[in-house]
Amino acid sequence: MAVLETYLNTLASLRNATVPETSYYAALQTLLNDVGAGLRPRVQAVIHPKDSGAGIPDLGLFDENQPPDQKPARGIIEAKPVSDDLMQIAQGEQVARYVAHYGQALVTNYYQFVLVTRDAQTGLPVMEERYDLAASANIFWEAVKQPRTLAQQHEIALREYLMRVMRRCCAWSPATKQKAISVWQRQCRAWGHTKAARCWLSGWGCRNTPSTCCDETRTRN
Repeated sequence: MAVLETYLNTLASLRNATVPETSYYAALQTLLNDVGAGLRPRVQAVIHPKDSGAGIPDLGLFDENQPPDQKPARGIIEAKPVSDDLMQIAQGEQVARYVAHYGQALVTNYYQFVLVTRDAQTGLPVMEERYDLAASANIFWEAVKQPRTLAQQHEIALREYLMRVMRRCCAWSPATKQKAISVWQRQCRAWGHTKAARCWLSGWGCRNTPSTCCDETRTRN
């Protein structure tokens, strides 16, 4: 995962030179897109996707097969400076608002990551899997002085973590989900398939493409 070493080098080179939150967006986008390219369907990170009602996220994770007018199918990214406390960010009002609207958020301070999802029953944010490149900001900046060593220590585990996050479909509201199903029903008919892509749209993390799901005899809902 040479891209991780490049990511770490970029963070180190930009430290104290630019605005700490926004200057790292492109490096994070490159890292996420490298991981997302290995998924089927591919997942692409987009900086500042359009506001769909809850503010403009830092990045959105879009499934290559999702209808173009929909929210990011794999959630959004909330990124804050390296110096910020990860869990304080994750437990904040902004993330709660994003999770309520987008279904899930990957929260990061660029060296720590935590997935926040929406409880299907209560609608409240739920802290899920976390991954740390270092235990603290000071330890991280010290480790980044040897970016290749740090990258080698984490390249496999971090990639697997990010892949798990990107495979998760958002828990859509019933109205949004039904609208998406209707879109894919029309597309399935155009493809000559008879079954709707319900398993891909169910929010349970089905990894199939919509066309594959049209052929599925078993659905998740």
